[in-house]
Amino acid sequence: MLYLVDGYNMIGAWPEFRDLKDISQSRELLISMLADFAGFTGDELMLVFDGYKGDKPKTSVERVAGIDVIFTKRSETADRFIERTVDERMANLPRFSRQAIRVATSDATEQNVIFTRGAVRIPAKEMRAIVRSAKSAQAGHNRPQKADQVKTIEDRLPEDVRRRLEEMRRAPGNE
Repeated sequence: MLYLVDGYNMIGAWPEFRDLKDISQSRELLISMLADFAGFTGDELMLVFDGYKGDKPKTSVERVAGIDVIFTKRSETADRFIERTVDERMANLPRFSRQAIRVATSDATEQNVIFTRGAVRIPAKEMRAIVRSAKSAQAGHNRPQKADQVKTIEDRLPEDVRRRLEEMRRAPGNE
């Protein structure tokens, strides 16, 4: 699955960034959060930042911690870059694979455009919930095992299954 994320839109909508004064600090935190998410889920993620008023004559793409961080060129919005990427990717997908591209933005106009082009739209708040849910799952998944936790397959089976297996083992002819 591919996630296309409008970076400044997430920074403006997520509470994690409200107290940060420096926009570069906000970008770095967002990159870190989304890299963790993509690393855990295995999904492809492109984080797009608006370079519309910038001075870059070309779009820059940098691979950071397993995700693509894109700054659009001067006079190109993140929305336009995302639309073009959706069009290019959709052209190469089978008809019923449209769920494979998800665009995270809360820009209502952009959501409508993306929807008409066949991608799944995700509002910023929902994207935050998805990222946080993956973070929680990751924390539970990586929790170190305690010494007193059981480590055999038998100990991981439900009680009724263990009882039935024991009955089968003790059945006549299985001695």
